[in-house]
Amino acid sequence: MLRTTTWPKEYLENEYAQLQAQIERLSSNSSLTTSDSEIISLLEDHLQLTLEMVENALHRFQMGTYGLCEVCGEPINPKRLRAFPRATMCVTCKRHRDNSRDGILTGRR
Repeated sequence: MLRTTTWPKEYLENEYAQLQAQIERLSSNSSLTTSDSEIISLLEDHLQLTLEMVENALHRFQMGTYGLCEVCGEPINPKRLRAFPRATMCVTCKRHRDNSRDGILTGRR
């Protein structure tokens, strides 16, 4: 595991609680118009995805793999983790995946 201070875990635990509260607030609002409901649904989907990313990061803390790239196994730059504590890939692997995905989406390889 990458040596880190406790702040990333505490930050992620706090973010997790906030996300859960936001999802619960959105879900409990029953006085919405149809267009509001569609927007709320999209927002809930986004919050749920972010919540899953936080859960994944917290799981990596428990497993002792937080801060290691899921693709190559190398340490993720601490500056990247400070900027994006949910990061699962180093910059190199993330760029490679994004470039591969762009090629698939545009028909280029």
